[in-house]
Amino acid sequence: DIRIVKQLGKGAFGEVFLGVVNREERAIKVVNKCAGGPSLYREIQVMDRLRHPNIVSIHEVFDAGPQLCMTLDFASGGDLDGLLRRLGPVSE
Repeated sequence: DIRIVKQLGKGAFGEVFLGVVNREERAIKVVNKCAGGPSLYREIQVMDRLRHPNIVSIHEVFDAGPQLCMTLDFASGGDLDGLLRRLGPVSE
């Protein structure tokens, strides 16, 4: 059960939405397979292997014809780019 709430952002290869999946907030990334190319599949493989409390995890990947839909942890504080724009350089 997936419900789209609102669009969070848009990039060159797709869009990211806030959604509710099984009563949990998730980011839903929708990417054009052709535009993403091999790097898209590499991104999915890397995210699937990473398990760290400070890194967004990928939960599911759905093939939707010309697009791939990925459900990810929702980072309510925004993205890293927005954080760096607000705070400037940060230490490790």
